Amino acid sequence: MRDGLDEFVAFLDLERGLARNSLLAYRKDLLQFCDFLRREGLAGTWDGVRGEHVSAWLKALDEAGVSAKSAARKLTALRVFSRRLVATGARADDFCEVVARPKLARRLPETLSVAEVSAILDTPAEDSPQGLRNRAMLELAYGSGLRASELCALDLQSLNLEDGLVRVRGKGSKDRVVPVGASAVRALREYLSDAGRPRLAKPKTGSALFISQWGRAISRKTLWAFLQREVERAGIRRKIHPHQLRHAFATHLLANGADLRAIQEMLGLADVGTTEIYTASAVPTTLFNTAPTLVQVAKGSCFKVNLTDAGNLGYCNLSAYIDLNGDGDFDDEGELVTARGNKSAFTNGICNDPVTVLL
Repeated sequence: MRDGLDEFVAFLDLERGLARNSLLAYRKDLLQFCDFLRREGLAGTWDGVRGEHVSAWLKALDEAGVSAKSAARKLTALRVFSRRLVATGARADDFCEVVARPKLARRLPETLSVAEVSAILDTPAEDSPQGLRNRAMLELAYGSGLRASELCALDLQSLNLEDGLVRVRGKGSKDRVVPVGASAVRALREYLSDAGRPRLAKPKTGSALFISQWGRAISRKTLWAFLQREVERAGIRRKIHPHQLRHAFATHLLANGADLRAIQEMLGLADVGTTEIYTASAVPTTLFNTAPTLVQVAKGSCFKVNLTDAGNLGYCNLSAYIDLNGDGDFDDEGELVTARGNKSAFTNGICNDPVTVLL
């Protein structure tokens, strides 16, 4: 039965362009099902597999303490494989067709408050190359809502700091362009200066953006480890994982009036329904100098977020679509800029002059 798995994984790689971690997960889940069938005395070909075998496997997973979410993911892998068997003529029917998906409790994503994010971002020491790197990674993770794997996979060519943009390769090898906030741009410039990345680079260092003290691309494990150190130094007494910065990005944007579809595109999510779960966690909050805020700005137009609520800080960073050419269209890629506006340039959330918000 295992013979067809390598061919299937190759199909997912070449035809669907799945990421390496996804390919490994598919293979692991299918091998797990094969082992279950062998213990049940069913071996040889896939012809004898029926829906009741799949249901029995799901029941065994539940009894072993596997979460409904993990079981649903395993079933998805098996469904895709079963349909592939039908498509290639290896089976006449889909043995997963009538199997019910495990019921998932819709859990709210674990996120961070604005104050917690601010404390974490202010913690990295900037007197060393590693400190500059850590600050830049955390600013970018939160300010652009990147996954840990996306952050670690960035290379130097991914950045366009002049326009405040980063090109990200997400799940399914799909590329997207995401705005980079002003604070992240500054942190990245400092990291790329002579005091940062060049001091970590070695003769054989490639083009990876974030590198270790050995000159190699930073790993997710390293990212997790230094995030825990910064969290402890910030006085936060709970475990924080990198994905919570991504959750905070989405939650804080929603809380400050950003459009759900825009957030979906920036997060690289295929289904807006996945983004909607953040609405339950989005509580209006006071902006601070690193909070990402997506707004549309034109002379005389109203902000979706009232920037006069920025408190005593007197300024706010934002990623903004500005109608530079006066055509009333905010969607042109060339008009996407990262801006920092002084509060005095705005009256009751109305832009007096678009030029005042440009960097």
